[in-house]
Amino acid sequence: MKGLAAVLGVLVALGLGFLLYSSDSAPPAEMTEAQIAQIEAEVLELAEAWMDSWEDMDTDCETAADLWHPEHSAYFSGGERVDHDGFIESCHRTTANRASVDGSWTDWEIRVLSPDAAVFLGSYESTMGYNDDSPTRHWPTANQAILVERTATGWGISFFTNFNGPSEVVEEG
Repeated sequence: MKGLAAVLGVLVALGLGFLLYSSDSAPPAEMTEAQIAQIEAEVLELAEAWMDSWEDMDTDCETAADLWHPEHSAYFSGGERVDHDGFIESCHRTTANRASVDGSWTDWEIRVLSPDAAVFLGSYESTMGYNDDSPTRHWPTANQAILVERTATGWGISFFTNFNGPSEVVEEG
């Protein structure tokens, strides 16, 4: 009897989980379409600033870090969770050989979770040149998921993850 109750409990839990996770996550009912549209516009502005921040090789890491949430941020690098300062250090290591970058969003979706949180899912393409003799590379497809939270002055990135597709060498000349 205990086994049957356990199986039924698992089935109910699985059914509830399926119902919750398979349904579209709609913004809270108290938000108007105008409020949702405003949040989407503000989050897109942040995403554009995030993409633009990588084009200045002298200040890219600091400019990108300025877009992070001042209190709630996490980035994972080398199997470790790093905070704002750790992000800057990791960024400098990662970008030390980079001479140029040109990237742009090609597609995106913004999911408003609440008046104070949203997720930006963006596809982009990017081309990078290097300081050493490495050939310039182009990534025709790459994606980022960015969690943003409202701050006292706007929106800040709380977490992001990046997924690059295969790159191709850019023929020079």
